[in-house]
Amino acid sequence: MLYLIGGAPRSGKTTLARRMLAEHGVPYFSIDTLIASLASAQPEIGMRVSDPAPKRMEIVWPTIRKVASDVLQSGDDLLLEGDVLLPKHLVEFGHSTHAGIKACFIGYADVDPVKKLRAIREHVAAGIDWTEELDDARLLNLIGELRAFSECLRRECCHYKIPYFDGSVCFASAISEAKTYLHSPAQLNHLHAPPSRQSSLRFP
Repeated sequence: MLYLIGGAPRSGKTTLARRMLAEHGVPYFSIDTLIASLASAQPEIGMRVSDPAPKRMEIVWPTIRKVASDVLQSGDDLLLEGDVLLPKHLVEFGHSTHAGIKACFIGYADVDPVKKLRAIREHVAAGIDWTEELDDARLLNLIGELRAFSECLRRECCHYKIPYFDGSVCFASAISEAKTYLHSPAQLNHLHAPPSRQSSLRFP
């Protein structure tokens, strides 16, 4: 099974991926790692880590698509996560392969920016955390942009009938429900139908 997790930065994608590994043995790979490597090793491709998600995705999508195809053909389990994954790409891939894919998005379209800022400061990632390079004013402004990005994802997920989990009110619940969805039995190509009942699912 190929698992795909998209969503805004600091929405819980890596936390979700780590729980899938710890509790269900599903290995994962962060697309951010691939982007950082490509940006450093091949500057001629014109991609920077700080570029907007849509621009980065247009560059790395052919590679991600090939990796995903190889995983599906091998029959192995793998989870790919990153903010560059967009609903339109997943639908394109799902409709073309009709294979074992489960995907979801997580975001925080309705979050209180000040509360989100506090939560980010209180839960700094181990090692180098890019949010530490931003002062509160800049990070607060970025949170506003990521709220808007989350809203776009929520709207696109509603349009394409892809599960979207919103952690604006409760981060932990959104992660838990997303994990339950990913690990639950479902049709091979979930992209044709949304989940039945999710308490944190928020559509406009």
